[in-house]
Amino acid sequence: MSNNKYGKFKDEQALYEAYLKLEAEFTKKCQQLKEYEQNVSDNKVVEDNATTLPLYQREDWQDKIAEFISIYPLARRYAGKIGKILLDEPSLATNEEGLSLALLKILAQEYKTPEDMVQDDDFLDGYVYTNERIRQKIIADYIESLADMNSPTIMARGGEVFVTPAKKPRTIREASAMAYKMLK
Repeated sequence: MSNNKYGKFKDEQALYEAYLKLEAEFTKKCQQLKEYEQNVSDNKVVEDNATTLPLYQREDWQDKIAEFISIYPLARRYAGKIGKILLDEPSLATNEEGLSLALLKILAQEYKTPEDMVQDDDFLDGYVYTNERIRQKIIADYIESLADMNSPTIMARGGEVFVTPAKKPRTIREASAMAYKMLK
């Protein structure tokens, strides 16, 4: 058994040098731990900000808009309304699917059943009455319905008109009778 009071160190100086090395290593490990904890905290803050920061305040906002418009070109028509919804509803503004949800909300509000559409004079004037195919179909159906009626034919199907010679009065008495019939 060794009588050395410094354990495995040969003297007081060796023990002191070992202590300084150990202290330096401990300080280095503490700094690494602090850096690691800071990085984890920073990443959590960035991650938290990414989920709480509204879509329109994020760095990739323009890219998200371009991609969204390329997938849903109809969204361009509703851009102002989508923006208003995102500003008014923070839960949608921070949601990764916020753009899609806002567009869906607008389309649901604007949806009209076919029954509603045919009651809308602006829709009819703008899209139905001005459509040449629809007009031709209506005219063809109307002409067909007239042909099916059992009424006297004024004009044959080919566009021919039967004309009878006009009856001319030969005497004053006949002219008077014709005038009387016309006025009656």
